[in-house]
Amino acid sequence: MSSRDPPLSGGTVVTFWVFGNTASGYQLVLMAPAHDLILKKAHWEGHRNIELVSMSASQISTTFLRFDGTRYVEYQSKLEPIR
Repeated sequence: MSSRDPPLSGGTVVTFWVFGNTASGYQLVLMAPAHDLILKKAHWEGHRNIELVSMSASQISTTFLRFDGTRYVEYQSKLEPIR
């Protein structure tokens, strides 16, 4: 993906599955609900960071994920009102 590529988006909130290639084959490293999944340029533990975005009628929720060597885990999140 380049910086101009749009995020992976669902019609509403959908469950995204991310698989990682391991010595024993592909393994599920993330299963998470979101409206958008954005692959970031930054890397952690050899894998790109991921940003998940969801919206409600009044708020935007953003969750930032890093790879911990086995799977993606949350390292930061924020909740903002829609302006």
